[in-house]
Amino acid sequence: MNEYKITVTERQADIIIDALDLWSRMHMGQWNEILMFAKNHDCRFEAEKLIDVLRFICGMLPGRSPSGYYGIHSKEISDSARVAWDLQQVIRHRLSWDRDPEGGWTVNFDTPMQSCEEEPLARIEKMEKAEQEANNQLFEERKRRCRQLEKAEEIMADNKDVLERLANEED
Repeated sequence: MNEYKITVTERQADIIIDALDLWSRMHMGQWNEILMFAKNHDCRFEAEKLIDVLRFICGMLPGRSPSGYYGIHSKEISDSARVAWDLQQVIRHRLSWDRDPEGGWTVNFDTPMQSCEEEPLARIEKMEKAEQEANNQLFEERKRRCRQLEKAEEIMADNKDVLERLANEED
C-alpha cells in the first residue's frame, strides 16, 4: 500500500477537519448538519428554514425519527464515512495538542478511535521550524515565479499586435 505525506497549514487542517466531519455525518444520515454548518459559517442562504424542512423530510423516512441517525460503526454506513471520521479525529487530535500542550477535557485530546477496519489510522506530525521555514521559502519562490509569469502574460497581451506581426513576417 502506498503512503503519502501531506503538508498543510493550520487553517487548511481546520478546513479538512470540517469537511471530513461533514462527509462522515452525511453518511450517518445527519443531513441537517450540512445546513447547521452553513448557518454557523455564514453561508449566504436561509439555513434556518432549510433546517426545519430537512428535519421534517428526515422524519418521514421509514424507521427513522427526525433526530435518529446511524452510528459510525453501523453496517448501514459506508466505509468511506469511517475513513473520513478516522482522519478527522487524527487531525483534530494533533491540532488540539499543538494548540494546548497542557491538554483539555474534550474528546479532541483523547486517543483517536479507529472505526474503519480496512485502513490503519493516519499519522500526522507537526513540522519542525527549519522544515517550515524551508517550505515557506519554497512557497515564496513559487509566488515570485507566478508574479513573473503574470507580468510576462500582461506584456504579451499588451503587445499582441506586435507579436502577431512578427510571427507573420517570419512566415
